[in-house]
Amino acid sequence: MFTNVLNNFLNVRNKELDIDGNWVDQIRTDESLNVLTQNRVEMGPESEFTVIENWDTGIIIESLQYGTGVNVGPRLWTNEGAVESGSYAEELLHVPSPGGGRNMPIPARIRDDGHDYLEVKYSEEGNFTVGLKKPIYLPKGCRLDFATLPSLSTTSQLTFKLVYREIKKYNPLKKK
Repeated sequence: MFTNVLNNFLNVRNKELDIDGNWVDQIRTDESLNVLTQNRVEMGPESEFTVIENWDTGIIIESLQYGTGVNVGPRLWTNEGAVESGSYAEELLHVPSPGGGRNMPIPARIRDDGHDYLEVKYSEEGNFTVGLKKPIYLPKGCRLDFATLPSLSTTSQLTFKLVYREIKKYNPLKKK
């Protein structure tokens, strides 16, 4: 039995067809599952709390559940440049207003207007529990944070649980 390829011109590496019909080296992924939790984070007027910020790998948010008061909501940025500018155009969780415009996804707005990704699971006397309806795939990374509305006059607490996967793509045939 031969253990070496006799013809140097044969390419015997693992290949796959790309979208243009070209044979390219097969890309593999390395995934890790992460769980982040925080209990009773104090959120004052115009405060923000960054949960994850990773622009180097793909992210799949499997589960997000949080409990909070009235004026606290998550923001999921899909472009690093949009974070500094505050542009809602690349913030995935904002809520379109019924009359036009955009709003931060505070629990009362999610309950009243609905949301593609979030749903209110519990609501009583200004306390809410909100959960993710379906996973969110972010191939270029993201930043997930919680923020308060400027109109918040008192301190509110935030407790959350986040389950997400990081996906790192690599070519096993290339030397590092």
